[in-house]
Amino acid sequence: TFDIRDERLSSYIVAIMQGECEEHLHAIFLNKQLHYLRDERIASGTWDHIALRLRPLLKRAIELNSASMVLFHNHPSGDPNPSADDVQFTKQAMHHAQALDVQIVDHLIVAGSSVYSMANAGLLK
Repeated sequence: TFDIRDERLSSYIVAIMQGECEEHLHAIFLNKQLHYLRDERIASGTWDHIALRLRPLLKRAIELNSASMVLFHNHPSGDPNPSADDVQFTKQAMHHAQALDVQIVDHLIVAGSSVYSMANAGLLK
């Protein structure tokens, strides 16, 4: 079972994002029992912005028959705090995913070796 608090998850996503100079959004797709299905890069952007579209993310969740997912992206600036755009996108994604019976478990932001959890910060309510 997938555990968002597992230190191996933080190490894994930090390793994926290590040295990236542009922002990238990834999704870890999970089944109903929160077992790992797959993780994929969903979008890429510039050093401080990703033009995010929900359609490719939700389409991929449906293709994989995913019941839940964890989103994560990096902040090459080194600041792990979410921007207003990050929070707005996440809330919008949660709303549309819920309509498809897909739960967004967390949205993590990686900055260097730091990982910020929107769920732990209470931003996914």
